[in-house]
Amino acid sequence: MFDTVYHNGQFKKINDVHISINDRGFLYGHSVYESICIIDNHLLLFEEHVNRLYDGLKQLNIPVTLSKESLEKNIKKLCEINQVTSQAKCYVQVTAGDTAERNYHDFGQPNIIIRLYEWHRKEISNHKAILIDDLRWGLCHVKSNSLAFNAVAGKKAHQQNAIEVIFIRDSFVQECSTSNIFICQENEIYTPDKSQQFLHGVTRQWVIDQAQELNINVIEKPIHIDELYHADEVFITASYKGIHPITCINDKTINQHNIGNITKKLQEAYHHACHKINTY
Repeated sequence: MFDTVYHNGQFKKINDVHISINDRGFLYGHSVYESICIIDNHLLLFEEHVNRLYDGLKQLNIPVTLSKESLEKNIKKLCEINQVTSQAKCYVQVTAGDTAERNYHDFGQPNIIIRLYEWHRKEISNHKAILIDDLRWGLCHVKSNSLAFNAVAGKKAHQQNAIEVIFIRDSFVQECSTSNIFICQENEIYTPDKSQQFLHGVTRQWVIDQAQELNINVIEKPIHIDELYHADEVFITASYKGIHPITCINDKTINQHNIGNITKKLQEAYHHACHKINTY
């Protein structure tokens, strides 16, 4: 376990970090976070993650108190202290800070926490997903810690031996509990167009850009549940999952449980990109 964390300008042992019970992140979920892959001692897609972090802070009216350069410097220092040798998960959370009283209008000084988790990329054999009605709040495009329904949905997926939950709203696909979703039909890729109903994933955008380099057309549009069931291929994207195929949805078989050619091409490209990077 990596037992040193960053907390408001200091490097501390985990047991020495104390967050007030008056912190707005604890009281209201008033906080944002990012989770960044460290592969071969490199912060994968760091710029994209930090840009989204800062956008989330702006959306929730939390001031930015740490520059991109300082954030990167502190993450790298944390890796050195914890003796990260190759791979790890880097979790960055910024809360709206402590309040003197429990009310909505008092904002405190933001709390900034950076923590590392042990992690090794490995092949995941579970390719099943289940559908759940989307009952989350209306700002899902903000990577906030308002994740109660995601957690409930994730547990239901685990109980049904599925790797993911696909959120459905008014018969249209939104995203998954921890990832974005794509379908392939007749050699084209489709994914839900941007809205406030789902998180605009960093890996999602990488896939869109990479597909264009591979001369594969990507169309962002609403995806009906019937299109999902009749797709040639389905895959999900996330920092730690990469590009992961889905071959079973609610016991409905996709592509005869086979991984499709487009998914394989993107998986290969992502693997190559992850390891074609310079270490820090």
